[in-house]
Amino acid sequence: MSEVKFLKRNSGHLEEEDSSSDSLRVKSLGVGAASPTSGLALANSTPTVAGQIGMAATGRPQIYVSGQARAVATTDDIVGSALAVTQANHGFSTGNAIYYTGSAWAKAKADAAGTLGLGIAIVTDANNFTVYTSGQITGLSGLTAGQYYFVSDATAGSLTTTEPTATTSYSNPLLFALSTTEGFVLSFRPSQVGPSSSDGGWTSVYDVDFTSLANQTFNSATATINGKVWTVTGNANLGGSIVNGTGMVFTPVAGQGVYTGILIKLSDLTGSLTGTCLRLRVQSTRSGGLNASNTNYSHFWVQWDGSLTMQANNNRTSLGHESESSTLRILYLAYNNAGQNNSQQNNASDDAFMITYEGVAASLYSGVYSGGWPNPGAMRMRGVDAGLAPIFAYSPPLALGDISIGWLLFSGSSPNFTETITRLQIEVK
Repeated sequence: MSEVKFLKRNSGHLEEEDSSSDSLRVKSLGVGAASPTSGLALANSTPTVAGQIGMAATGRPQIYVSGQARAVATTDDIVGSALAVTQANHGFSTGNAIYYTGSAWAKAKADAAGTLGLGIAIVTDANNFTVYTSGQITGLSGLTAGQYYFVSDATAGSLTTTEPTATTSYSNPLLFALSTTEGFVLSFRPSQVGPSSSDGGWTSVYDVDFTSLANQTFNSATATINGKVWTVTGNANLGGSIVNGTGMVFTPVAGQGVYTGILIKLSDLTGSLTGTCLRLRVQSTRSGGLNASNTNYSHFWVQWDGSLTMQANNNRTSLGHESESSTLRILYLAYNNAGQNNSQQNNASDDAFMITYEGVAASLYSGVYSGGWPNPGAMRMRGVDAGLAPIFAYSPPLALGDISIGWLLFSGSSPNFTETITRLQIEVK
């Protein structure tokens, strides 16, 4: 038979009638709208005093702690951590990634360690929201089930399925989507992107920002750029110049059907080079020149035999923008002693191009320049998506200082196009 105990009132408390056993003491217990103002209370609305628990007919239970009402998590909406926050004019939208500054909540951004995302906001009104820092969350919109969402390094508060790739940014995964409206808030540790694990050991020997140089026009067989003498091919048709604030600009004369360009030998550009591996990185953008019958190229060019003339056959590699239709594409061309390998591919928005040479072979990559070079490990190796070999062998091994680099341009028909180069970096190891 179950034991039955009786309670008696004693000096304003309820306690067991057998006072020799452990006491059950309750003071100021209230249920309903008119709850006590101290002690434990159950209210049928938002709690307003310390110790009070809100048990409203709808919504999550709340408890009043540390000067504010805080949501109590339930299995119906979240399994993890949630915090109800009152912050005047917080400026958030539901689904924003947010962090705590030490005195207030703000929109997170993955471009600095101090602004990384801590949780996701569900907004109640202009002055109130709940931040979810782990576990299941609902009430979102526009998600793709099965996708990880990262804190954006470009737009404060935004979540994106694209992991940041800039070496100074952070990978800050904050959500895994279960459906279009719900997911799991992740408590993964953020990490700085940095260079890839195979990217170490490179030494920069030349790095020029063409936008910072003074205005000049390439109107002769040579051009002195940043104190170095380059060889100009077809200067009458090249339309080449330096525009301060814009970069090195080429607008070849349309319809000439001739190759034009500018080249320099590495030893003349950087001086003596040590090492056996070379990495060339270029940022360039293309505008105009699109026509269904148009044929034109604007390429970063490597002449492996050191020639300072534009050769259309052996020992060269080029990578850049191309159009033979109304669509701009990425084209690479690679010639060695065995012949040619080439392909036109998509990703026309790519504006960062990289050619590496590591002792016996060259590899070609493209990606997107966003405030800095993309992480090499995140760049597209050209040729892979076309089913072609992405690496091109050269024999015998090349002396780095004998290699020539520059830009090749060809405009076979109208209209004009413009290629703008903003940065060139050369690295060795």
